[in-house]
Amino acid sequence: KVSVLVDTVDNIGWENFKLGMDRAGLAYNIDLSFVTLYDENSSGQQKELLQRELKNGTDGIIISAEREGSLDELLELVPSSIPVVVYGSQVTSPRVKGAVSPQWELMAQELGTQIIEDENLQKNISIVTVNENRKNIELMTESLTNKLKKSGFTVTMIEISDYDDAQTLVNGLISQGGNIVISPEVKTLNGLAKAVGDRGEKLPLYGIGWNGDIWREIERGAIKATVATNGFMSGYIAVQTIANYYSSYDIVSEKVEFIEHRIITRETLYSKENQYIIFPIS
Repeated sequence: KVSVLVDTVDNIGWENFKLGMDRAGLAYNIDLSFVTLYDENSSGQQKELLQRELKNGTDGIIISAEREGSLDELLELVPSSIPVVVYGSQVTSPRVKGAVSPQWELMAQELGTQIIEDENLQKNISIVTVNENRKNIELMTESLTNKLKKSGFTVTMIEISDYDDAQTLVNGLISQGGNIVISPEVKTLNGLAKAVGDRGEKLPLYGIGWNGDIWREIERGAIKATVATNGFMSGYIAVQTIANYYSSYDIVSEKVEFIEHRIITRETLYSKENQYIIFPIS
């Protein structure tokens, strides 16, 4: 039995990851339990849920704990006999038997390059986030800001309190004119895309992340480009790592498996190169 703990209240953005885990679970005879928080932004809940899974006799832990400082505390709770695989963080800990991570900074750099190559006449860029104190968001935002400022863009950070605020923000930026919007968060990107609607030409929208809603928003032109990681392989490798530990008792730690990513646009949405990343077969 393997418990998968993520620090979010829903499955948004995790669809392909779960498909990959399910495929590996079938291949390696592993029973998976996918555990989400019941209240967003509550640092104590993941600790409670981890303790519950350990008490119920889990044989392995896959954990995504991207909030600053939360992972070390969680790892302290896990007995050394239970293998842990971490998703989304490049950890170096003897308690961790493997890590699977996107290349956050490189993804942001490549998105910045896409924006520059699109020859956008607008030079004012707003990077929009909801405050969730995530290390990966911080890394991507810093990388994007440095890249775009060097190319002459003015970059402003905007933090919205919830996704309903996206409509007010988008209306204001379109009215003002000359703006580009970016979000490195899946749910925020979804909210912005719905607010943009059929006004994509007036407010170019870029992002990092992937799910079914983003696919539809790219298809209709609300999102100009996003960076998608191979979520299916991320999930598969995470489960496979624990399976390999039990079959060979491989105790080598501090190994990070970096996952590929691709820029997705309306023109490349259905290209062969992108199909196996964003539309995996379950």
